[in-house]
Amino acid sequence: MMNIIKRFFLMCSGAELEILGRPECRIEHNQYAGIGATILSTSILASISGSYALYTVFRSTTLVVPLGIFWGLIIFNLDRYLVSSMRKKLIPSGLPLQKRLALKSSEILIALPRLLLAVFISLIISRPIELKIFEKEIDAQLERDANSQIVDMQDRIKQEFREIDNLNARLESLRQEIKDKETRKNELYNLLIAEATGRVDGKSTGRSGKGPVYRERQQAFNKAELEYAQLKDNNEIQMASINQRISLLEAQEDGRIRESIATIKQATGLLPRLNAFDQLATTYKNIAWLNISLIILFLLLETSPILVKLLSSRGPYDDIYETLQSQSYSNKHNHNSEVNSGGRRQGSDASSTILEDQPAASQKAAKVGPNSKGDIIWRKDPYRLAGSTFANRYWLEKYAGGGGMGAVYYSLQTDAKRRVAVKILKPDILDRNPAYAVLFEREVRAAQRLEHPHIVKVIDSGTTEDDDISFMVMEWLNGETLETLLSQGPLLSLDRITNIVAQVCEAVTYAHANNVIHLDIKPANIFLLDDVGPGDYIKVIDFGMARILSSETGTTVTRFLGTYQYCSPEHFGGKVSYRSDIYSLGATLYHMIAGVIPFGASYINAKAHPNLELPPVSSLLNMRPDLPKGVDGVVQKALSKNPNDRQQSAQQLFDEFCNAIGKSCNE
Repeated sequence: MMNIIKRFFLMCSGAELEILGRPECRIEHNQYAGIGATILSTSILASISGSYALYTVFRSTTLVVPLGIFWGLIIFNLDRYLVSSMRKKLIPSGLPLQKRLALKSSEILIALPRLLLAVFISLIISRPIELKIFEKEIDAQLERDANSQIVDMQDRIKQEFREIDNLNARLESLRQEIKDKETRKNELYNLLIAEATGRVDGKSTGRSGKGPVYRERQQAFNKAELEYAQLKDNNEIQMASINQRISLLEAQEDGRIRESIATIKQATGLLPRLNAFDQLATTYKNIAWLNISLIILFLLLETSPILVKLLSSRGPYDDIYETLQSQSYSNKHNHNSEVNSGGRRQGSDASSTILEDQPAASQKAAKVGPNSKGDIIWRKDPYRLAGSTFANRYWLEKYAGGGGMGAVYYSLQTDAKRRVAVKILKPDILDRNPAYAVLFEREVRAAQRLEHPHIVKVIDSGTTEDDDISFMVMEWLNGETLETLLSQGPLLSLDRITNIVAQVCEAVTYAHANNVIHLDIKPANIFLLDDVGPGDYIKVIDFGMARILSSETGTTVTRFLGTYQYCSPEHFGGKVSYRSDIYSLGATLYHMIAGVIPFGASYINAKAHPNLELPPVSSLLNMRPDLPKGVDGVVQKALSKNPNDRQQSAQQLFDEFCNAIGKSCNE
C-alpha cells in the first residue's frame, strides 16, 4: 500500500518515472515523493480556496464545484510542468561568482511567472478565507455600520415627522387652556359661595343671602361655567382630532423606520463585507498582522513546489537526465515529449512543515478575533453603570433588575434629592437589534402620554450625549409585583381580588381612552405598593409592548408582542385592539382567583395557530367550589378566542365581575 501511495506522489512530481526507476536514483525517491505530495496538496488547496472564493460571488454550489475542480487541475498541471522544466545545472566549484549567479538566474527566470501567479493567487484567494475566519468580527462590524446608518436614518425620518412634536405641544396647550378655564370657574364659584354664606374673607360683603353682589357673582360664575363647558367641548374635539393625526403619523413613522432598517440589514453582500474587513484591519493591529500572515502563508503554500525545486541541489536524477538529453541531440532523436525532468531535494519533512502552517494560523486568527469583539461588547455593558453619575443628574446606586431590552437602576436624582428608577435601553441589545430602539421610544411615548394614579409616572427621558444610551426616569416604587404575591400563596380573598382588579381596570380604561393598548398585562406588570397606607394600592408598569392605536379597528402585529401565557390569540399575528387587553385581564383575573395560570402547553400552541380550536379552559369552580357560579362565566367570556365575544371594555369586565360576586361596583 505504501509503495502505491509513494508511486502516486512520484507521478504527481512531474519527474520521469523511468529515470527514477534506476538503482542510482532510488535515494531521491523520498525527495520527489515529497515534491509530488506538495504539488497535490497545493492543487487541492487551490481548488478549495478557489471554490470558496467563487462561492462568495456566485452563491451557487452547482456552478462553483466544477469550476473549483478545474482551477485545482490547472494549478496541479502547471506546477508539474514548471518543476519538471527547472533542471538543475552542474556548477563547478571553481566557477566565478558572476557565472554561478547567471546559472541560478536561468532557473529563477523559469520559475518567475509561477511566482508572480502565486502572489496574485494568494492575494485573491486569501481574502475569502479571511472573510470566513473573521466572520464573527465582520458580522459585528457590519452590525455596527448598520446601527450607525440606522441612527442617522432615524434622525432624518424624525426630522421629516417633526409635526408629531408640534402636535404634542398643541395637545399640551389645549389641556392647559382647559385647566386655566376650570381654575377660573372654581375661583368664581368659591366667591359665590362666600357671598351666599356671608363668609368674611376680604372679597365678600359679609352679609349672607342673595343680594346684588351675589347676583353679580352668580352671573360671572354662570358665564365662566358656560365658557369652560364650551372650551372643553371644543378643545376635546380638537384633541381627539390631533390624537388621531399623531397616531397616523406615528404609524407612518414606524413603517418608514422598519422599511429602512430592513433595507440596511440586507446590505451584507461581498463588497460590504470587504469594506467591513478593511475597517477591522485598520482599527485592530492584530487583525492586520494576521491578514499579512495569512497572505504570506498562502504565498508559501502556492510557491512551495517551486521553492523546493529551487532550493534543492543537483543529484543523480539530473545527471542521468542531462546525459540522456545529450544523447538524444547527438543521435538526432526527438525525445522532448518523453523527457520532462522532475525536481530535487528538501525532503518530505520540509513540505510537511509548510502544509502544517495553515491550521496554526487559522487557530491564531480564531483566538484573536473574538477577543477584539469582546472588548467592544464589554465596553458598552450596561450592567457596569452602578456607582456612576448618569446623564449628569442621576446617581445610579445599584442595579435593580432588567427585562428583554431594558435595565433598571435604583437611583438618586441629585438635583431634586429624590429616589427614582432609571431604565436604560441596553446598548448590547441595541447592537444586535436596532429595532428595539423603536420599541423603547414607544414605551416612553406611551408612558409620558398617561398620567394616572394607578400607572407608573415617567419623570424624565432622553439620550446621553457621550455614549448615546436611551433612558427614561420613573418614580421609584417600593413593594412587590402581583406575580410575587401569587407565587407565595395562599389564594387571595374575593375582596382583595376585587380591590386590585378595580384599580387595574381603572388604569386600563384610562389608557384605552387615550388610544393606548398595553399588550402585556400580566401579574408581573402589576405592582403592589407597600407604603401607601392600608389595603392594596397598585400601579401598572412596563408599557414596553404598548401600541398607540390609529383607529378603533386596531393595529397589525408584525412580530410577537407580550407574554405567551397571558396574551390573546391575535397577538400571534393579527389585529390587536382594546379587547386584546381584555383577554390578558381575564387571564390575570383567572390566575388571581385560582392561583395558577389558566393554560397549558397545548392551549398556548393552539393560540399560536389560528386554524386550531382552543382547548376548553378549566372551570374556576373546580379549584374554588365556593366561588359564585357567575364568576367563571365572566372570566370565560374574557378568554374568548373571538375578540367580539369578549367584554367591550375593562370597565364592563369589572362591572360583570362585581355583579357575579354580588357586590356593588362602587363599594
